[in-house]
Amino acid sequence: MTSTTGSKPPLHRKFNKAESLKQIRSRYLGMKGKFEAQLAVLRADDDFLRRCEKLYGDGYKDWHILSAIFNHLMRLEANRRGISLETREGQAAYKGLADEVNDITFPASEFDGKEWEFAFTMHAITCLARYGFEQRTAAMRPQAAVDFLRERMLHFELDIPHQPMFTKPLGEWPDI
Repeated sequence: MTSTTGSKPPLHRKFNKAESLKQIRSRYLGMKGKFEAQLAVLRADDDFLRRCEKLYGDGYKDWHILSAIFNHLMRLEANRRGISLETREGQAAYKGLADEVNDITFPASEFDGKEWEFAFTMHAITCLARYGFEQRTAAMRPQAAVDFLRERMLHFELDIPHQPMFTKPLGEWPDI
C-alpha cells in the first residue's frame, strides 16, 4: 500500500502491539491440542513443508498457518459429512466439529490449491473482527483486507518467539 508519492501509510490508530500479541497468544492456546493428528501428517510431508517455506517467505507466521490448517480441516470434514452451512442445523453441526477433528486426518495434498489459499484469506478477514473492524464481506475485496492487515496492523510481523513449526528441524508450539 505504497502511495503514489512513495510513502507508506502510518499504523492504524487501532493498532496496539500488546493487544495484538495477546490475541496471537490466545489463538495458539485455542488451537493447541485441537488437530494434532492432522498436524503430524502435515509435518511429515516434505511437499507441505516446502509450501510452508513459501508462506514464511511471504510473511506468514505459524499462527496464520495453524489457523488456516484448522479452518481447512473443518471445511474438509464438513464436506465429507455433507454438512451444509445454509441451514441452522448445518451451522450447529459445523460449530460442533471443532471438538471432533483432533483424530481426523486428510492427505497433505489436500492442503494445497485454491481452497487451501482461501483458508488464509478467510483467516485474515476474521482477524479484522478481532481487531474491532466491522466485517462487510460482501463488499470487501479479500486482497485489500490482507494488504491492510500487512501494512497498517503489522499482522504479518508479530508472533510469539519460537522455532517455526513447519521447517526442518521442526519447531514446537510456542511456550505460552
